[in-house]
Amino acid sequence: MAKKQKKTNETGDSSRPWAALTALAFGAIILSAVTWFGAQFYGTQMSRHYVQNESRNWSDLAINNLNNHEKSFELNKISRGDQYIIKDFYNGTNMYRVIFVNAKGEIFWSSRANEKGPYDKWNFFADKLKTATTVTNFEAVSHEKIVGLTIRAHDELVKSYGIKEHSNHTIAEIAVPIFVEKKFVGSIIMFQDITGTVIWMNTQAKLIAAFLAGLILLIFASIAALIWKYSASRNKQSQQLRKAKSASDMAGQEARELATQLQEMNGDIADLNKEL
Repeated sequence: MAKKQKKTNETGDSSRPWAALTALAFGAIILSAVTWFGAQFYGTQMSRHYVQNESRNWSDLAINNLNNHEKSFELNKISRGDQYIIKDFYNGTNMYRVIFVNAKGEIFWSSRANEKGPYDKWNFFADKLKTATTVTNFEAVSHEKIVGLTIRAHDELVKSYGIKEHSNHTIAEIAVPIFVEKKFVGSIIMFQDITGTVIWMNTQAKLIAAFLAGLILLIFASIAALIWKYSASRNKQSQQLRKAKSASDMAGQEARELATQLQEMNGDIADLNKEL
């Protein structure tokens, strides 16, 4: 039984910490994956936040340049000169459609000719708009369904981001509330193609994620190296202790054998003395 216990101890002393290293490797992989996908999610959220701020700034600029400013929504009309101003503002941008809607959800001006009547998604926006909240709806739309996309915006998508003509576009439908003396009077609803913005943000996020993942792997590799080095040092010490114990056991055995021989010699001497 003692011999079996000794064998087990020797095996335990000489083994490597494979379980700890395996757990460390899995932890590094999982943390790197979480960093990678988290960065992409963050990039998408940042692009959406950016386009919301951009739309609010655009709507403020547009309203400030109207003859009647916010009251245009109470009057349910804008002059022809105002229409040209609005078109100049969104031409050459990724904004391809603009709608002016009154407090009842009726369209009184649109960048699309002859687009009048109730806005079909008004129920989705209305409640939040009345609380002075900018509402954004994101959806994927095929290129064929996008009407009025500006040449500049399309060229930018093709040249800078490799978006093909028949690829899906990420569209942000943004409704900015309009108030006159704390009274809700309507909304400007803008449609922006944010495909390029999302791709750019995600690309930057991937670069940051790759750097962080590399840093994480480097840290975990350093920890693994320290564990391996410590294990090697401990195994070396164990081997030295085993060798010392073996030498000690051998010396003890030789001493016992020598003592036995001395006892036998003493016995022979005693017998010889009796005979004499």
